[in-house]
Amino acid sequence: MRDRRSEIGDRALGWCAQSPAVLDLPHPRIAERRFVLQPLSDVAPDLILPGFGAVKELLDATIDQAQSVKMVTDAVLSLHR
Repeated sequence: MRDRRSEIGDRALGWCAQSPAVLDLPHPRIAERRFVLQPLSDVAPDLILPGFGAVKELLDATIDQAQSVKMVTDAVLSLHR
């Protein structure tokens, strides 16, 4: 798997005072987080996450979290400037 780290400097974050943050993509614990896997499965169920496996299989492995992840069908997104 290719190293997908991105260095985000102080200027980009604004609040980071000492050193740049490191952002790992995909998140190292994505395979454990149904709240991420469920919507990903809704749009790309056959997706393979390099280094982790198939989204469908990862989602099945998080079945114990199913009660805490609910689909919202009537949400309204409001953007303000």
